[in-house]
Amino acid sequence: MNEKYLIAIPMIVFTLFSSFGIVQKYNKITMNMATTCASCPDNLPQCSQSDHPVLGGLDIIPYFYNDSYKGTRGNDNIVSTYNGFNYLFTTNEHKIIFDANPEQYLPQYGGYCAWGVAGEYCPEYPWSVDCLGPSGNWNHGTVLSQKLYFFLYEEAKDKFVANVDDNIEAGDERWLSWFSTTDEHMNTDCFVSESDT
Repeated sequence: MNEKYLIAIPMIVFTLFSSFGIVQKYNKITMNMATTCASCPDNLPQCSQSDHPVLGGLDIIPYFYNDSYKGTRGNDNIVSTYNGFNYLFTTNEHKIIFDANPEQYLPQYGGYCAWGVAGEYCPEYPWSVDCLGPSGNWNHGTVLSQKLYFFLYEEAKDKFVANVDDNIEAGDERWLSWFSTTDEHMNTDCFVSESDT
């Protein structure tokens, strides 16, 4: 057989597997098998406290109709409570929208960085049920497949969106291995707001 074909065939097979996300899934599995993860930051605060509003009081509704929305803290007097967590809104209209169907508007993965949940594994990253992160950033929230996702940086968002279906599947699987439901744990204190940037 011609040497060119011997070199080309493995490259074609790798390209096909890569395009279907198989290599990414293989990397995720092998990274999970690592025995030592990066250390959880000592200064990581308690990220989920039911007496604090979700994502510091961010009004989440505008992300669903305004692509350039960068986040605004809601009014302490316009609040809804869902599954033990408080959500603030800038207007009564936003509260009414949320109250009609809360699960449609909840931030996925509790409002942590979706790429961190879906794509960052041991040994480089410490993220686990005991070390949640990285933070979600008000400036990098976006709606994908009719769900709200947050990212720490634009680069994390780009990585997630590059293979969005596989990353949503990986993130959902990992999150549900940590928590029994998608809305059991919400990020109240580990976020980057407009005043932090």
